[in-house]
Amino acid sequence: MLASLLPCSLFAEQEKERYDFIEQSFRAEQSHAKYYYYGWMTIYGVNAAYSFYDAGTTKNTVNHIVGGVSGTQALIGMIGLALSPLPATDAYDTLHAMPGESDVEQTERLRRAEELLRKSAEVEREGRSWIMHAANFVVAAGGAAVIRYSYGDRINRAGGSAVEQANINFWSSFLVGELQLFTQPTRSIDSLKEYEQSYGVTSVSVAPCVTSDGAGVAFIMHF
Repeated sequence: MLASLLPCSLFAEQEKERYDFIEQSFRAEQSHAKYYYYGWMTIYGVNAAYSFYDAGTTKNTVNHIVGGVSGTQALIGMIGLALSPLPATDAYDTLHAMPGESDVEQTERLRRAEELLRKSAEVEREGRSWIMHAANFVVAAGGAAVIRYSYGDRINRAGGSAVEQANINFWSSFLVGELQLFTQPTRSIDSLKEYEQSYGVTSVSVAPCVTSDGAGVAFIMHF
């Protein structure tokens, strides 16, 4: 911890500069984050709805089986997104709506901004990690295995090819999943790195400071 008695105006200026950096970072990322998150939720949702509808209404055995598996895979994609929402989708709006008139309000606003930036970078790193690519492979391979080994005989008896359907399911599911992962925003990762390099600050708190008129309020910077 590093604390010193400096003019309050200097602390306020430094605080504003740090806050503006984070706010503008989220503002620049917000559109991409929203298009990505709600776009992929829509894609998976429509895919799941169509696949389950087709599986439930078709008289074709092959389409019934493949539709059910594909719908389940799309539903898993939706659940995955729902469990890992991107903070960048609404972080700018959240920060912009916070009051920032008093010293205490500005301090709390900066604390919240730093918290959101760290959380956003964490979620984005996890979304691009090898674990997510492995999970995508497991979902794609699992669906293909169900088609090939659990329903293979039924598909073959219905005049289809279980191997062909399994291959189609695997590659379509896997490639769509990889496309989702590679289109995920990553700006917060770079912004956090730049922020830490520029300011070396992770949080602030209120502390006394010296003004020309006497005692005042400053901010302790935690490294």
